Amino acid sequence: MRLPSLDHIVTSALTSAARFPFVIGAAILGTIAALGSSGSGPGTEFTRLLLTAMLGIPLLLSLTLVAERSGRPSGKWMFPAAGISMLAAFWWFWSGWSSPVQALRYVQLALAFHLFVAFAPYVASTGPNGFWQYNKILFIRFLTALLYSSVLYAGLAIALAAIDKLFGAGIAPKSYLRLWIVIAFLFNTWFFLAGIPDDLAALDERDDYPAGLRIFAQNVLVPIVLLYLTILTAYLAKVLFTRQWPNGWIGYLVSSVAVLGLLAWLLVYPLEEREEHAWVKAFTRGLYLALMPAIVMLWFAIYKRVAEYGVTEPRYFLIVLSGWLAGISLWYTLTRSRNIKLIPASLCAVALLTFAGPAGAYAVSARSQTNRLDAILSRNGILRDGRLHLAGTAVSLADRREISGTLRYLLESHGVPAIGAWLPDSLRKSNGTISGGYGAESSAKTIMAAMGLEFLAPGSAAAGGEYFSVAIQSPRDAISIEGFTYAVRMPYWNAHDSVQVGTGYVMRFSPDSSALQLFHGTDVTLTIPLQPAVDRADEFRRDHGGGAAIPAELMRVDAENEHAVARAYFTMLAGTKHLTGVKLNSFAGELYLRIKR
Repeated sequence: MRLPSLDHIVTSALTSAARFPFVIGAAILGTIAALGSSGSGPGTEFTRLLLTAMLGIPLLLSLTLVAERSGRPSGKWMFPAAGISMLAAFWWFWSGWSSPVQALRYVQLALAFHLFVAFAPYVASTGPNGFWQYNKILFIRFLTALLYSSVLYAGLAIALAAIDKLFGAGIAPKSYLRLWIVIAFLFNTWFFLAGIPDDLAALDERDDYPAGLRIFAQNVLVPIVLLYLTILTAYLAKVLFTRQWPNGWIGYLVSSVAVLGLLAWLLVYPLEEREEHAWVKAFTRGLYLALMPAIVMLWFAIYKRVAEYGVTEPRYFLIVLSGWLAGISLWYTLTRSRNIKLIPASLCAVALLTFAGPAGAYAVSARSQTNRLDAILSRNGILRDGRLHLAGTAVSLADRREISGTLRYLLESHGVPAIGAWLPDSLRKSNGTISGGYGAESSAKTIMAAMGLEFLAPGSAAAGGEYFSVAIQSPRDAISIEGFTYAVRMPYWNAHDSVQVGTGYVMRFSPDSSALQLFHGTDVTLTIPLQPAVDRADEFRRDHGGGAAIPAELMRVDAENEHAVARAYFTMLAGTKHLTGVKLNSFAGELYLRIKR
C-alpha cells in the first residue's frame, strides 16, 4: 500500500474546490466567523455569520448536486445563487427573532438542509439502489472524515504542546481551540467533499454492501429497537390494565425507537431481497405495526399536556412528528412500498412547512398561549374590554402560577407584541419598561405588579410550591405583653428547631410545617396557625404592590384554648405556598405565652 503523494493530495483538494466552490466558500466563511466568535463570545455578529455559514454547507452542497444532475451548465451558478439568497434572508431575519425562536429555527433549517443532502441528486430519479449507495457513501465518508479530523487534531495538538513544553514557545491556550476550529470547519468539510462520487448515475449499477453495516445493524441497532418495543408494549399493557393516563415521558422513548428503527432499516435495506437475510423484511414490517399502538399512546399523552397547558413549540413539534411517523407507518404497512427516499424527503418537507406561516410552530404556539392567558385573566376579571386591570378578587395560586409562566413565555419567545394590546396606558407609555427576550422575566414581574399580583418564578414550582418571604415594616411600635408569663425570642427559627417553655412544655413546628404547636410530653396542648398571617400579607401586597413591607399588626397571630393562650408577632415568614396551604421553612419574631393551670 502506497501513501498518497503530495501532488495527489493537492490535485484532489483543487478538484473538490472546483466542483464545490460555494460549499468551500461557506466553510472558509464559517471558519473565519468561528475564529472571531471564539474571541468575542456568543450573541455577536460573528455568531450570526457562523450559523449562516453552517447552514450554507449542506444547502449549497445539495444545490450543487442538483445542478450536476440537471445537466444544465447554467445550473452550476443558478441553483447555488438561489441558496445564497435563502441564506441572506436567514441572516437578515435572525435579529428579529427571540433567542428561543432563533435556536429552534436554526435546528429546523439545519435538519431540513441535511435531509435535503440525502435525496437532492435523486429528486427526479426513481432508482432505489443508486439512492441507497449514494447515502451509504455519504455515511461512511462522514465517519471517515470525523476519524481523520480527530486524529489530525490530536496529533497537531500534541505537537503544539511538545513545542510549548520543550522549547518554551509560550503557545496560548486559545491556540488549541483555533486549531480545532480550522480542522472541524475547513479540513473536515473539504475532506468530506473529496469523497463524494462524481458519477452518480453509475451508482445504480453497484451492488456492493459493507459487511460492517449489516453486523452493526443486526447485532446492535435491531436488538436495541426490539428492547424498546418490548418496553413500550409492556407499558401499553400497564396503561390498559391500570387505566392510567400515559406518562408524557413516553415521547422520548417513541422518538428513540422510531429513529433507531428507521436507521436500522435503511442500513440493511439492500438485504431485503436476499433469501439468506429474510429477517430484514420481517423486521421492517413488524417495526411499523409495533409502532402504531405506541404512537396512539403518545397522542393521548400529548393531548393531556396540551389540554392542561396549551401548545408550545416543543409540543407542536412532537405533535407534527408523531403525525409524520403515523403516516409513514401506515404508508409502508398498507402499500408495501419500499421507496426509502420518502423518509428524508417527507421529513424535510415537514421541517420547512412548519418553519413559518399561520400554521407554523411559532404562530400556532403564540395563539394557543395567548388564548389560554386570555381565558385565565378574563375568568379572574383582570382582562376587561381588551385591557389589563387590577385584580379585584383573590387569584388562586394555580392561576397565578399559570399567569406567571405563560406571560414569561410569551414575552421571552414572541416579544411584547404578543400581549402589547392588553397593556394599560401606564405601561404602554413607559419607555423601555416592558421588553421581551432576556428582559422577559423582569417585564412579566412589572406587568403582574400592575395587576396587583406577585410573579412566581419558574423555579418556585419545582417542588410543587411557590416560595415566599414576607417581612414587616421597621421600626415597630411598643407592644403590650399584659397577661402573658413567658416571652420567647425567635431571631431565626427553622423547621428543625424547638424550644422548651416552662416545665415539660416544648414549642416546635407542626408535622406539616403550617403551624406552631405547644407540646406537653407527646400531647399537643395548643396550635398557633401561621396561614392567617401569610394570607393577610398576600392581601396587603395585592393592594399595595408586590414590594411593599407588611405592617406589624398584620403579622400578629393569636391562639387560645383551655390549656394555654399565645400571641405571636412575626417580623419575617418564609416558606412555600401549595394549593393545599402554606408550609413554613423559617420565621423570626417574638412569642408570648401563658399556660393555664
